[in-house]
Amino acid sequence: MEEFNSYKEYAQAVIEDIIALEKTFPTKEQLPLDLLTYWCEEINKHAEIYWNEYLIGKRESYMFDQDEFKEIYDKAGVRYTSEVVDGLIDEGYVQMGIREDGEIVYSATDKGKQALDESKPNE
Repeated sequence: MEEFNSYKEYAQAVIEDIIALEKTFPTKEQLPLDLLTYWCEEINKHAEIYWNEYLIGKRESYMFDQDEFKEIYDKAGVRYTSEVVDGLIDEGYVQMGIREDGEIVYSATDKGKQALDESKPNE
C-alpha cells in the first residue's frame, strides 16, 4: 500500500487510477465528462474530510473503503442527474409537479414527447 503525505496526493492518485481505467473503455462506454468531473470533485472533498478525521483519530485510515467509494460516486451521480433534469426543464422538455402526497414528479411536455417521437427509429 502506497503512503501519501497529504489528502491531495491521495485524491490525485485515486483520480489518476479512475482516468486510466476510463481510457481502457471505448469512447461511447466512458463516463460523461460532467459526471467524471463531479466524481473527482467529490473525491477531493471526501479525501480532505477523511484525512482530517484520520489525523485526529476518528478513523483508522484516510483511504476510502468500498462503501465510501460507492457513496462518493453516488453523490456525483445525483448531482449529474439533477443537472441533466434541470437542463431538460429549462429547455422545456420536462415539467415538474407535486402530487397531493407532496412527492415531486416529472413528466414530458408536448415538446418533450415530440422530441421522443422524433428520436425513435423508423419501424
